[in-house]
Amino acid sequence: MGGIRGGEGRYLHIHPARMTLRKALKMGCETNCPVEVLLVEDNLGDAKLTIEFLGVAGLPFRISVVRDGNEALLYLKKADGYEHAAMPKLILLDLRLPKRSGHEVLEAVRADPKLACIPVIILTSSDSSIDRERSLQLGANAFYTKPRNIGEWNRLTRCIAAFWSEHGLDRAC
Repeated sequence: MGGIRGGEGRYLHIHPARMTLRKALKMGCETNCPVEVLLVEDNLGDAKLTIEFLGVAGLPFRISVVRDGNEALLYLKKADGYEHAAMPKLILLDLRLPKRSGHEVLEAVRADPKLACIPVIILTSSDSSIDRERSLQLGANAFYTKPRNIGEWNRLTRCIAAFWSEHGLDRAC
């Protein structure tokens, strides 16, 4: 496991054997009291935008990124190279993932007593009401369709910031 120091007060955990986002992930936010976030996203462009807008919102986070559903579960169970991974306080989960879908990951998270209490926000390109309903039935805390323009990204960031505050994630340390 490594990381990228992205300037004063910025630090992102990167798992180089599984994800090469060195150029894409140079954003973050101040880490005076960072919240550990696991971003499960196979699209590098979407991962970069998510991280960039969380940073712009000033949310104090330290983020780890994995690119498929199997890796997400290995990370969360601290297995197969993730033994020293920080347990996230928030999971941002795409639905359309390689190897194991976001719904399958969410179901496994909610079934595991050690993981079930971690808030999960679905962040997906799907705007299907079936995906939304299934995600919420499986225990997602929120469901958002990935934005298509900067105004929508700003709106989404405000929603995540409100969720962040409402769930006390800013009081994690």
